[in-house]
Amino acid sequence: MYGDGSHGSKRLRAAVAAFMNQHFNPVLPIESKHVHVSPGVSNANEMLAYILGNEGDGFLLGRPYYGAFVGDFWARAKVKTIGVAFGSTDPFGLEAVAKYEEALLRSNSEGVPIKALILCTPHNPLGRCYSRDVIIALMKLCQKHRIHLVSDEIYALSVWHNPEAQDAPPPFTSVLSIDPTNIIDPALVHAMWGMSKDFGANGLRIGYIVDQHNAPFRESLRQISLVNYPPAPSDLIATSILSSPAFTASYIATNRARIAAAYAFATAWLRRRDVPYAPGSNAGFFLWIGLGRALTKATGGKKYDHALLKGLMEEGKVSVADALAFGGEEEGWFRVVFTHGRGLMEEGLRRLEVVMGRYERVKEGE
Repeated sequence: MYGDGSHGSKRLRAAVAAFMNQHFNPVLPIESKHVHVSPGVSNANEMLAYILGNEGDGFLLGRPYYGAFVGDFWARAKVKTIGVAFGSTDPFGLEAVAKYEEALLRSNSEGVPIKALILCTPHNPLGRCYSRDVIIALMKLCQKHRIHLVSDEIYALSVWHNPEAQDAPPPFTSVLSIDPTNIIDPALVHAMWGMSKDFGANGLRIGYIVDQHNAPFRESLRQISLVNYPPAPSDLIATSILSSPAFTASYIATNRARIAAAYAFATAWLRRRDVPYAPGSNAGFFLWIGLGRALTKATGGKKYDHALLKGLMEEGKVSVADALAFGGEEEGWFRVVFTHGRGLMEEGLRRLEVVMGRYERVKEGE
């Protein structure tokens, strides 16, 4: 079944446009022609790299970042990921914009021209949203240097209430909801969304690129997607889901409530075990936890041994994603998915506690 071509069926593109008009608050209503359907957002990343960059060019990405971005941009397009380090600067604050510009200028001077800034909002792995003011500041930076702003918004609908946050975290703001007038050439702005995260449908392999002002860019997507057809059965399923307002409203509300409850359960355990974690999360289903800091404190300040902890985790059969796979700036941080079923989560945390205890005993014997 070839359907309506390589950029998704007419029905699906219409359903996506209507759905995103309802949930993403775009300044300009999204039309079917603005939507390109891809076999997953990872594939969308690859197509963006192929179109926006040349071999050896770079894309800016704030650290830590979703590790698969690196392969998505490099595997075929050979575009490099240029990580932006923030140190003690809040990566979601206005002060972080200067860090992006420093990285851009440094990369350009080193012979890796920056062609785009990739924004992941809500953020993976930190679980926070960029404020409207910060997005506008980043838009102005992109305009100043004539680079594209690509906003990966795949967790857009997985935003939930976090009662422990001292200050209300910024809500999700789509780049599509900001009027670009006098801020940025709208042809430089692109957004992505998909079914994998908000609808727990990774296996469908369906993603969407939304571009409202750059017809040549959209035509380029269509041309190179001849070898990247979205699956026709997945197209039909996604159309059915997004065309059911009653179902999607109920699903999104239930999903948000369950994520919030799972977050409360996981963070209560972390506090009892005195494990620090990145505060202020209100989106997605990840926790960024500082096992290295916790173990250093628990062992009376003895030097953290990353290899020892990783080995004990393997022996203890507990898998926690290492920050080093996400461009983390400090060893000893890990990304935890906290939305597993309660039984699985309890068992995973039990095993992690056993591993931490074994680590402490080894260090005490040194």
